[in-house]
Amino acid sequence: MKKSGNASRNARFVATLVLIIEGISVHATGILEGTIAEAPRGQMGFGYDPIFIPNGSNQTLGEIAESAKNAISHRAKALTELMNQVRARGIIFAKP
Repeated sequence: MKKSGNASRNARFVATLVLIIEGISVHATGILEGTIAEAPRGQMGFGYDPIFIPNGSNQTLGEIAESAKNAISHRAKALTELMNQVRARGIIFAKP
């Protein structure tokens, strides 16, 4: 993971969620911008977490506590936006 010439180390995680209910389609995307570390750091998380440094942080996702990571995650952003759209459209989930 050493630098290679002028190669960019910018990266992003992207999650898109789609809900289709009674013919209504609602979708939302969450993005977490960051950079790729020069070496893996941290034991928390999974996948690319030890090499992904979110913008505004000097720690990789592998070094950040789970609760803090969940607060900034691309998945959480997508779910929050999806639920905002569901509420804005007046969609109500009810038990049958």
